[in-house]
Amino acid sequence: MNFKFELSYSLIALIVVLFVCFGIANSAFNPKMNYQGKLTGSTGVSVVDGSYDMVFKLYTVGGGGTAIWTESWINANLFTDTIATSTNDGCALGIDKMEYATNTNETTLAAGQYLWNNTKKESAVIESVNTAGTGGYICIYDPFSLWAVSDTITNRIYVKSGLFSVMLGTISSLTGINFNQTLYLGVTVGADSEMRPRKVLGAIPAAFEAGKLEGYTWANPGAIGATTPNTGTFTSLTASSSASTILTVSQSGTGTIASLINTVSATADAFKITNLGTGKSFLVEDEASDTTPFVIDAAGN
Repeated sequence: MNFKFELSYSLIALIVVLFVCFGIANSAFNPKMNYQGKLTGSTGVSVVDGSYDMVFKLYTVGGGGTAIWTESWINANLFTDTIATSTNDGCALGIDKMEYATNTNETTLAAGQYLWNNTKKESAVIESVNTAGTGGYICIYDPFSLWAVSDTITNRIYVKSGLFSVMLGTISSLTGINFNQTLYLGVTVGADSEMRPRKVLGAIPAAFEAGKLEGYTWANPGAIGATTPNTGTFTSLTASSSASTILTVSQSGTGTIASLINTVSATADAFKITNLGTGKSFLVEDEASDTTPFVIDAAGN
């Protein structure tokens, strides 16, 4: 099947490698997906090196339907300019400084992005960006060669020898997308129609470990239930208001359920309860149906 491109190329090859990045519990992670591909012409020859407009969409169906997420890597939305001043180690040792003349779409520049030098056909990772005033400067980690004044720089998708790589989620956040379902990625290049077929998203092996956090739902993303860390059990944990118990820890072994220890140099309270409501501040039951529990009420009695 053929896909017409605005420069009269027929894009018939799209080789895709898709990695979905997941974080482990209680660790920060990069909420983006790395998408790589290859674009060739009708004769199998790679397209001409350069920046290309691409639009990515996520769907819940393999064909038709409405996209639940769209990210447009197009010239009108991104940064392209020429280098006004290039200073080797201008930001710090090993970090070069690239000043630019205009401020068109400079807010799309961010640390961690790839900045492409179209003139030299190479990229560098952005360390930081300063957009103050008319024009500004970009700090990049040492590129392969020294970048020069009048070189064209951009954060658009650059295709070199037919190959490209993009971090989806850089422009449009993926954090609100429900990945607990089968999703399909649609790709559009230039003025083409969307490529067919759409690509089914899969998961890396580590994601199966993340899937063991049973009870997590997208309707209630603050809740974690039925997990078994060590010898205890989290049966409910939520940050939202609820009529149910927020946290229950059940111990079936011989270990202490909770141990709060202040060292000899500590000045903090070992245990603190703040009760601004009318419910009991503290309640201890030592049998299944305790009619005389130990209670500290809201008034401190």
